[in-house]
Amino acid sequence: MRAVLLALLVLATPAAADCAKPDIRPDMAPATRALEASLPKHEMETDVSPKERAAIAAMKSKLRAYVAATMACDAMPLDKALKSGAPKIDFAVKHIAPDLVAVTATLGIQCGQDTMLSLFRQGREVLHAQSAPYKTIVGAWDMFDYAVAPPNKTGQWFAVTKTVAPWCSSTWSEVRYAAWRPDRAAPIFSAEDPIWWGGDDLGRMTVGAGDFTLRFHAQSIDDGRHNREWVRHFTVSGDKVVRTAPFANSARDFVEEWIQSDWKIAAPWTASTLGADVRAVHAKFHDKPYGEFGKVARCGNDMTEFQVTPSGADGSLFFQVAGSRDFKLVGLSNTPRC
Repeated sequence: MRAVLLALLVLATPAAADCAKPDIRPDMAPATRALEASLPKHEMETDVSPKERAAIAAMKSKLRAYVAATMACDAMPLDKALKSGAPKIDFAVKHIAPDLVAVTATLGIQCGQDTMLSLFRQGREVLHAQSAPYKTIVGAWDMFDYAVAPPNKTGQWFAVTKTVAPWCSSTWSEVRYAAWRPDRAAPIFSAEDPIWWGGDDLGRMTVGAGDFTLRFHAQSIDDGRHNREWVRHFTVSGDKVVRTAPFANSARDFVEEWIQSDWKIAAPWTASTLGADVRAVHAKFHDKPYGEFGKVARCGNDMTEFQVTPSGADGSLFFQVAGSRDFKLVGLSNTPRC
């Protein structure tokens, strides 16, 4: 891990001596020494040893306590108070509402960063999110982002976190995202997808009172197309999070999404009139999702046909897609129908 991690824990007063929380400085030095002793000795090291995992976990625990202790002290603005006690940690403070404050603390690790999030209502921590212990740096929460939904009509709200798995030598990675309710120890929903961030697109989130959308770039099945924008839209009702339209930006992208998605996801997007054979076609193409798009034809006002030739196949498949936002596969054939 980079040398910046050597100075992550606080050696100065975490806040003023008259803070309501106990003075946590005595706990910091042992965690700092354990962390220093656990640092890898080689560059580009991606494994995280048990000793290092323990040191990182201890450091995060102390850091969480430090943030809470500083929150209890109103001697100065929170962002200045945090930085004055721990200048080597990257803190960010955001006032979500008059009584709701979000704090992120970012730690430098090998080939990336790891971020934790705490939300406080009237000085009390009501939501905390951080990575679980990890055996390789992939488990860290790098390129972290979050958003807090506005309260709905009953006053309920949720937060969404997004992170990209760090690595030392590739811009192909995984984007992981989760929805959280306050006063819960675990997210109410979490998922992950591949991502290509070589175009500096780390994923973009929009959050409403009852839904959220994540957009990012990842691989295309088309041999001549490096990547496409993937769309993940979810509705949130209580603790239930369900993926809903839009599933893709266009009918063409919907064909790719249908092929790349697991059958349990793609099945509701498929007309029941197509029969059981369509599942076998999906399974075969999904197993090796590579091919080339060919002719595109309009079939009336609400349907478009796409010719796709799977890699290594003798012939083409013709996908008939209906809709303009809530797309549906209404036809699949070996010959054109439009």
